[in-house]
Amino acid sequence: MSMIKDTNTELSMFKKGELDWAGSPTGSLPTESLKTLKKKEGGLKIQTIAGIYNYKFNTEVKPLNNANIRKALAYSINRQAIVDKITQGEQVPAMAIVPPTMEGFTDNKTGYFKDHDVDTAKKLLEKKVRKN
Repeated sequence: MSMIKDTNTELSMFKKGELDWAGSPTGSLPTESLKTLKKKEGGLKIQTIAGIYNYKFNTEVKPLNNANIRKALAYSINRQAIVDKITQGEQVPAMAIVPPTMEGFTDNKTGYFKDHDVDTAKKLLEKKVRKN
């Protein structure tokens, strides 16, 4: 297995049938090409892998040094929209730290909290405002 650093090279090789595997973890096909590649006969098939994306924030400074604001942010995020509109790789939104593909790990089935729960996020922000 070799790593392909250039996404256009990987795309070209995939189209020519020179690759058995494309994308993570060995490379990255251009997001804008995924729909077209999937439509072709014998084209791209997306397989879920054991991995997660995470985003890090500085929680030492305002406003994210407040737990209610961090919780509100976590509740308000629409993970499925991130998959559908941004990453576009058919990922399964993770609602726990262990990837949903890990057999037997049930926290991803129910999650630690509901995804894109704007009402709860608003309540947490109101709680923060009342404290100040």
